[in-house]
Amino acid sequence: MSVLIPFIRLMRPHLSWVLLGTFLGLFTLLASIGLLTLSGWFIAATALAGVSLASAQAFNYMTPGGGVRGFAIARTAGRYFERITTHEATFRLLAELRSWFYAHLEPLNPAKLRHYRSSDLLNRIITDINSLDNLYLRVISPSIIAVCVSLLVSAFLAWINPLLGGLLFLSLLIAGFVIPWIGHQLGSQLGQDQVEKSSSLRQATITFLQGMSELHLYQSLASQQVYLDDRQKEMQQLQLRMSLISGLVTALMTFAAGLTTLLALMLGVSLVTAGELTPAWLALVVFCVLASFEAIAPLPLAYQYLGKTRASAANLLEITQQKSDIEFPLITCKTSAPGEVEFCWK
Repeated sequence: MSVLIPFIRLMRPHLSWVLLGTFLGLFTLLASIGLLTLSGWFIAATALAGVSLASAQAFNYMTPGGGVRGFAIARTAGRYFERITTHEATFRLLAELRSWFYAHLEPLNPAKLRHYRSSDLLNRIITDINSLDNLYLRVISPSIIAVCVSLLVSAFLAWINPLLGGLLFLSLLIAGFVIPWIGHQLGSQLGQDQVEKSSSLRQATITFLQGMSELHLYQSLASQQVYLDDRQKEMQQLQLRMSLISGLVTALMTFAAGLTTLLALMLGVSLVTAGELTPAWLALVVFCVLASFEAIAPLPLAYQYLGKTRASAANLLEITQQKSDIEFPLITCKTSAPGEVEFCWK
């Protein structure tokens, strides 16, 4: 993970956007869980209140109905502003990364870059930097949100009953760590291979297009086409294997959510039978447990592609950590007025 530390430090100039996007994501997810939880209780309580005329007249429909509308509005508004904020932060980070990479690339003399083709450098400044949007948008921010939501929702269920809170916390802890770890172990090497094969495919494509006339002249067009097709097939095979891993971790997460909900239902039924929980609150517990897994659902896919992110980061650091053999003198110039051009020399 040390290879990602320089890129995490680059977030400092845009820390306000990063923190705001994370807060809005947390707010939206809590509103979504609150909406489903309160709706489950409201429907069950309304059904139970309709058993007799007296209970129906005594039941307060307005307060929970207003709560459902409030959660729905908060979720919609929060999702809208969360998308705007996180994407704004991501685009700012990508712009910062491109400027940072070019600032390190531009001073390097040709002797330092003789081992790199122009297509390789283009692939690094475009594809590798684009891969790093996974770091904030799909790894750091969702991980923070998942930890906060898991603690808050588990504490809420523990307030209802300690056994329910402990069951949910343990389930989220296992599913939130084990399943992403499985995805990371299965997809780490494949992600690194994807970065390498993507660079190879881009180089082969550019070589094929730029040298098409020479290849045709020397009757090598067909062999180069076969080579390009082989690179495409290799890339497709990697994408297929990554898709299969994505399907596996998604299925495991769905199974974990279903199993935890079933266990919570069985425990809730025993509590209702013992008179420690009302039937309407049983529906609240079931829907709350089911909705809480939305917090950790994005983690397996994010950590599955973390190997690809690390490989892209290593490609960028390979260039930025090099030093030029030429010493450029430090020249200071006066600040020109807008529209003026000033040449400085020593």
